[in-house]
Order: sequence, then structure tokens, then C-alpha cells
Amino acid sequence: MKYFLVPFLFFMSCFAFGQNRQKIDSLIKSLNTEKTIDSAYYNNQLFDIYFYEIPDSANYYLDKAIKHSQGNKSKNTIKSYFKKIDYFFYKINTDSLHFFSKQLSSLIDSVADKSSYRKLLLAKSKIAINENKFEQSDSILENLLKIKKNDINWQLLAKIFYLKGLTHYKQKEDDNSTLFLNKVDSLYAHYNGMDEVLINTNVYRSSLSRTTFTKEGVERAGQYLEEALSISKTIKLTRLEYIIYFRLADQ
Repeated sequence: MKYFLVPFLFFMSCFAFGQNRQKIDSLIKSLNTEKTIDSAYYNNQLFDIYFYEIPDSANYYLDKAIKHSQGNKSKNTIKSYFKKIDYFFYKINTDSLHFFSKQLSSLIDSVADKSSYRKLLLAKSKIAINENKFEQSDSILENLLKIKKNDINWQLLAKIFYLKGLTHYKQKEDDNSTLFLNKVDSLYAHYNGMDEVLINTNVYRSSLSRTTFTKEGVERAGQYLEEALSISKTIKLTRLEYIIYFRLADQ
């Protein structure tokens, strides 16, 4: 069945990207007419469009954003460096991840931005998970959980729980992983939220359900993937749609 999906997924990719063409043209026009100071914003917007379709083209615009914001300590500059980290997570380039996390750390220290610092700690936790440094990751996440409740928003809390679940998942601690991933799902349900974290949460919940090797578990695994697919379509994360379609083909 997987092979029959290939032409269908290719068609979907072309169709979805074509829908963004008008927005891309508008952003490029703005880049050519607006002041240089605004170019980081427009290039970041282009990165967001291209990242889920053509990641290397996304990186081209991101490099332009960083180049035009040299010496500028604005929120757009910080966003550019976070996007660079997202790109190198996708490329699985550990050396570049460490390089840009250090660059970002220096930039955040210079502007004393608490919100960005916490987001950076999440990135460092994720880097540690990718390197199988689970104790280091867990230490970072536990420190983040010590933040006062009125200083932490639900999205940050959901990301902490997600990474806690991922840490346990990588160590094959299925019960603990399920516990934290269910907490993520509960937060998104309570606040009616949708984003990539919730999609990935359902993908991992699906994998955990399949390992129960029961009819109920396999059926639930399929339901989690269907939910992840529905969210991907709703918020137009096309690249994740393809990944979920292939997983569904293996059900």
C-alpha cells in the first residue's frame, strides 16, 4: 500500500505548495520595497512557508534574515536563531545545533529576555535527548518545572511534559512516557490548542499503543494517527501529513 501512496503524496505536495505561492510573491515584493531593517521579519516569514515543503530553500531565507540583522538585538533576530536550531534539528546536525545554541545564548543574555531563555533551555533539553544524555535533559526540564505557576504559560508547560515523555520513550520507559504525553494532550484539550507538539505527541502515543500488541492497543494507535493527521491538515503542516500517511499505511 505504501507504494500506491507515493504519486498521491507528490500531488498533494505540489497542490499545497501552490496554495502558498501568492503569499510568497507578496513577501518577496515586500523584501524588495521595504527598508532593510524589516527584511529579517519577511525572511523569517518565508522560512516558515518553505520549512515544511523545501527545507533547504527555507534555510536560504533564514541566512538572509540573520545577515540583515547582524548587530541588531531585536525579537526578529532571536526568532531567526531559534528557527536555525529548528532547521538543524531537521538536518540532524549536532555540531551546528551546539554552535547556534551558544550564539543564541549570548544574544539572549545581552537582552535579558526570560521567555527566550526558557525556550532556549527547551532546545538544549532536546539536543541532550538526541545525544542520549537523558540525565542532562531531565535536569533541565525539572528546573523548568520549578518556575512559579504564574510565570509559566500552558504552552511552555506542554512542551516540558512533551520532552519529559520523549525522554522516557527513548529509554523504553513506556508507562512514564504515556503519563507525560497524556498530560500534554490534556493541556491542549483544555485550552483548545493545536500545533506541532500535539501532532508529535499523538504520533508517539500511537507508537506506544502499538507495542501493547493487543487489538485495543492497535486500534487506539490508528486513532491517534488519524487525530494527528486531522490536526496537520487543519493547521496546514503538509510535511507532517506525509509522514503520518506513511505510518497509517503500516497500520
